[in-house]
Formats: sequence, structure tokens, C-alpha cells
Amino acid sequence: MSQDLDQILIEQFLSEAHIEFQSKGFLLEQSVRMKTGTKGTSVHFPVFGNGIANQKAPQDTVTPLNISSRDVEVTLQDWYAPEYVDRSFKNKIAVNAVSEYTQICSMALARRADQMVIDAATAVTYAASPTATQGTDIVAGGTGFTWDKFRAMVKAHRARAAGGDIYCVMDAEAEEDLINEQELTSSDFVNQKAIAGDGLNGMTIMGVHFIVLPDMPEGGLPSGVAYSWNKMAMGMAMSEKLGGDISWENKHASYLVNMWLEANAINIDPLGSVRVNFV
Repeated sequence: MSQDLDQILIEQFLSEAHIEFQSKGFLLEQSVRMKTGTKGTSVHFPVFGNGIANQKAPQDTVTPLNISSRDVEVTLQDWYAPEYVDRSFKNKIAVNAVSEYTQICSMALARRADQMVIDAATAVTYAASPTATQGTDIVAGGTGFTWDKFRAMVKAHRARAAGGDIYCVMDAEAEEDLINEQELTSSDFVNQKAIAGDGLNGMTIMGVHFIVLPDMPEGGLPSGVAYSWNKMAMGMAMSEKLGGDISWENKHASYLVNMWLEANAINIDPLGSVRVNFV
């Protein structure tokens, strides 16, 4: 493109500049217990058990509950998203690409943060009849993500006293399945109208907050699986949400846009975790 491009064409190009469609990331940060500004290479999430009250005779000593406790430790990971911006880029295509590259680098790290949460969810051991150290598994049964599976998911949370601030993370395929279920879309059952709005994404039904994740180059959700967890069951730690700088590199005759993320996620309590399988 000519360096003598007149101002009208330059403005037209700028208005038409486009970053490819991609997930902007940090879509799951609201669904987890977050610790920011951490120091060191690992972060601890303490977990305490329960106890059963007891009786005693007036002359007897009290019997302690012997409440158990454990420590869930997550090791932080370092991730970088650098890119060089050629100094002649602005003259060649009449646009300063530093801003666009900064956005792309930021989104790459934000998606990585989402992938950390997904990886923590997939690392849990699930079972149809779970033990205290397992999450609940809703089997596929040859069907998609149905209303019955949604109810089974909610039941699993409430049966294990993990109701409340629940999130259900799914892909577009699972959303399409559920939109076919009138119990989630008909005004006879719900006040919010998924079809008139942003689909299930952002909706809350029976205390469950829906998050629909797009496909991600980092891997994203496994095919045929959706995850649900209580916010207190999933933890994420990061030293800072995003760090970065822009510097001039003489060796490359370019600006270096460099951004970084020091973070990781971990499942704190499998009792508050559910996996829904569908086909």
C-alpha cells in the first residue's frame, strides 16, 4: 500500500481493520474463587471438614467434633504472549498495529486463564456414585444435554449441600441441545427468554449460571462434556491479572509487545463438581 495514501483512504482502512473472531478470554473468572496479588510459586486453599453435634450428661466432659482439615496447593504457571511489530508496518498499511497486537496478546493470555480452569475441572475424578473425593458424573445415556440431565445436575449439587452459587460451563453444542428443551425456553417455565436474548449464555435457571464457551485454540472444553461447579469448589490464583510492556528492540528494528500471566487453577472440593456427558 502506498505511503502517499490520502487521508480519506487511511480513515477507511482504519475503520475496516479487524481482528479475527476469537474468544476474548477471562470468561470463567466470575465462576471461581479468585486469589490475586499472590507471592511465591504456589498458593494454598485451606479446606475444613464437617462435624456432628453430640450430647453429654452433666457430669461428663465434652466430646470434640474432631473436624478434619486439609490444604489444597496450586503451583503457579508462567505464560507469555510476545509479538514483534515492524517499525515500517504503519507506513506500509497505514495503521499502527501496536494496539491490535496488544489486544491479541491479551486475549491469548485471557483464554489461557480459562483453559486453566477447564483443565482443573477435567482433572477431577468423576463417578455416577461418587465418594467424598469424587465429583458426580451424569452419564451420556445416548442423548444430548437434556432437561432431565440438567435436573440431575442440580440434584447432585443439592444432595451434596453444594447448591447456591453454581455455574454450568458448556459449549455451543450443549447449548443447542438445551434450547430444544421447552422447560428452559418457554415462558410457561422461565421468565427469561433465551431465544430473544443471548441464548443461555448469562442466564440463571434454578440457581445455575450458564456460561457458553466458544471454541479455543488452547483446547477448550472436551467434546461431549459440560462441567458444573459451585464457585467455592474451584480456585484460581494469579500474581496479577495481566502484566506487560512495549519496548523498542534495535536488533529487530521492531517494537516488542510482551505480555505475561502467572496463574493457575485447581479444584478445591470435588463434592461441588459435576460432569455432564452428552452425545
